[in-house]
Amino acid sequence: MRIFITLLVIFNTSVYAQTAEELEATINNCKNASENSYWYEAEKICTNTFKASSGEILHYVGGWSPEGAKGYGQLYVYDKNNGSLTDMYKGQFLKSSFYGFGKFEERFLNDDGELIISSMIGNWNHGDADGFFHLHKINSHTKESYSSYGEYKSGVKQDIFVAALPLGTFRISYENGTQQNLTESKLLMDDTAYAWIQHKYFGNDTVYSGTPEAGMISAK
Repeated sequence: MRIFITLLVIFNTSVYAQTAEELEATINNCKNASENSYWYEAEKICTNTFKASSGEILHYVGGWSPEGAKGYGQLYVYDKNNGSLTDMYKGQFLKSSFYGFGKFEERFLNDDGELIISSMIGNWNHGDADGFFHLHKINSHTKESYSSYGEYKSGVKQDIFVAALPLGTFRISYENGTQQNLTESKLLMDDTAYAWIQHKYFGNDTVYSGTPEAGMISAK
């Protein structure tokens, strides 16, 4: 997954200036970031639009400081050929890097030409995923999707991720970003919780959706 941190280094910006001198430095920095950068006094935010060396068009709007993007901001990345949105980040920045809580989303076409939207929501540390994350991916054509939850450390998956996939719910263990093993979990399925509540409190013998061979949850 591409994270456009290296492209953010040209940002220099924020909304939270503590002194008149800092505010002046913030405004000047914003205005000088590129030929298409502007400071909006009414909202005290900066916008900056430019082409990357790769040809992609980037647009940033949000907090700014003398050291770059800071506080809440939104970064959009557009395809160099047709201007379609390919990547987006909404969340916290510090020194022009993803820092704090935020959501990163990327869009791409699979081999069948179907649009895939993939997102990561969690905590960032100087551009690296670092902390607990929710990952989600959906095929906009088939509507097939999956979600997973787990821990990142310095940009790589670590320990146990719980993934809800089309074929079931799994516990997947990672060590320094490398998958170690995968085991299916019945207890972590949403249908299991629903089946138990129906059985225990409403007297309904509910089975797992799509897998009747799994049987009913037994009362204890």
